[in-house]
Amino acid sequence: MRTANDAKLWTTICFIIALSITDDLTANEQNAIGNWFMLLGQILCTTGALQQEIEEKIKGVTININSKQAKQNNSPFTENYIDIETLKRTIKKVEEQLKNIE
Repeated sequence: MRTANDAKLWTTICFIIALSITDDLTANEQNAIGNWFMLLGQILCTTGALQQEIEEKIKGVTININSKQAKQNNSPFTENYIDIETLKRTIKKVEEQLKNIE
């Protein structure tokens, strides 16, 4: 799905399919098929999340904010952390303000 229109199209298709098959099914059959599709969706979501976690760990972008490393003073997740880019931007702003004062 690339756009919102694609998402709406897929939703509409699913809606039409669901309505078209419910007429010939009993309530128990509808429940059974609905539960089966929900199970299918849960499996897809679970395996997708696990795959995403594995890929993030391989790329090195996953960080546990509860880890000792994240709680150290040099971590970007603590209040004391200031990175070089932030310092550069701050220095530039101060220099601009000094020029405006002169």
